[in-house]
Amino acid sequence: TTTFEGTKVVFTFTDGTTIETEPFDLTVTNEPKFHFVNTIPSSKWYEPTDRTQPIEFGRTNAAESQTFYIYNWGSAPLTVKEVRLPEGFTTSLTVPATVAPFDENNLSAAAQAIDIIFSSATPGDFSGNMEIVYIDGTGADAVFSLPVSGTMLDPDKWYAHFNDNSWPLGATYDDNMSLTYVATGDYAISSSSTTKNLFITPKLTATAGEKFTFDAKLYGTSWLNGEVVVYLAETRGDLTDTEAGERREIFRVSGDDRLTTDFQTFEFTIPSAGDYYLGFEISNRAYVDELYGLVLAEAGLDLDLASYSIPTAGMQNIPLTATLNVRNFGLSDVAAADYFVVAAIGDVKTTAEQGTVAIPMTPKLTADGAVVSVSFQSPKAGTYPVTIALTDAEGNILVETAPVDVAFAEEQAVGDLTVGTPAGTMFDAPLYLNYKNSESVTLYNAATLAEYGVTPGAKITSITYKGYKTTDEQTTSLQVYYEW
Repeated sequence: TTTFEGTKVVFTFTDGTTIETEPFDLTVTNEPKFHFVNTIPSSKWYEPTDRTQPIEFGRTNAAESQTFYIYNWGSAPLTVKEVRLPEGFTTSLTVPATVAPFDENNLSAAAQAIDIIFSSATPGDFSGNMEIVYIDGTGADAVFSLPVSGTMLDPDKWYAHFNDNSWPLGATYDDNMSLTYVATGDYAISSSSTTKNLFITPKLTATAGEKFTFDAKLYGTSWLNGEVVVYLAETRGDLTDTEAGERREIFRVSGDDRLTTDFQTFEFTIPSAGDYYLGFEISNRAYVDELYGLVLAEAGLDLDLASYSIPTAGMQNIPLTATLNVRNFGLSDVAAADYFVVAAIGDVKTTAEQGTVAIPMTPKLTADGAVVSVSFQSPKAGTYPVTIALTDAEGNILVETAPVDVAFAEEQAVGDLTVGTPAGTMFDAPLYLNYKNSESVTLYNAATLAEYGVTPGAKITSITYKGYKTTDEQTTSLQVYYEW
């Protein structure tokens, strides 16, 4: 920094007139100027202001990071000597680091990205101050400080928040459930209805007496009848089938009992060890968020049969096509190579055929699934129960239709087909005519028959050979015996 005492500004006009200002001290700086900001400034005219809000990570069960910027508004390079963080936090910035001076033609040049990473290897609450040590314009060390905090959950426990405005993998929801905006970067699940208002976790493994927590609140004072009821069941179907009586209510909270317009954390206990689904029945605009506890159960393919169509009539040896509408409630999309389709006609099962279409995840309980088609045919006439199943590679049934009686009529002749085209005359095909008691073999493979219209499964009722005598003098009588 340099100060020029007695500085004047002189204005000279075209007519020779001059005007001088009163003397003043002019200070010229050539020094860095530190700022800590959320984003790179977008205007060269406005000096940025430092972030003052604490850096909060909230609850998480995996490493997370937030990106900020050290910005140099000064005319000299800025030196960052050190970044000090409390236990559980690290940074991506390698120090010492030099940040270029401000450039009005390239505002990004004076920005240095810095990631603050919350990555504790052990669960718990972590907090303290982030301190950035830099050299200021006088050459002395200066410190910029902000509080930083986060709660690391047990990474082995299932945890669901809705901050990314999406449903957790393996979870399902009913028609009247929705993701609802709460605040910037924060969503919850909610329903204003009292029907079809169920959210179901993926299958979770619990030990006896294990705790599960969630946050909940009322939408507002005009919805004091908001309520959350939690059910426990061994299958997803037991949660959705309210008439079966297989689900157990294990927790209830409402506007009449503890639920307020502020989020609170509620806790309940799993009574016995096992694999369970938890169902959250949310009504009258109650909000639910931050679900935590138990362990995600080992997941295989988790398919659900939405609907199916099996023809009830056909003809023996003629293929029929059945269709299955299959939902995927699992943790990932199911590739066509991951499942097989098997048809059972009476007691006879067809050979398992590999799937032909992928089955994407469909978390909504009533959503349309992927359409899987399969052909089947009966070699015999009659009425037989037909079932269609999807299996995994080991043959375990994933979904299966109920038996449908299919009437297979006896095949009927529908016409004549000529196989082959005349190419000339010869005495040894299809019959060898030179000698008595001679034999001849004619072979028609499947491809040749198909080429002339004899499709796989078609029944051949008779074979006729046509020919003619080559001379008028031919009077020999022929007797031919054939088998096929």
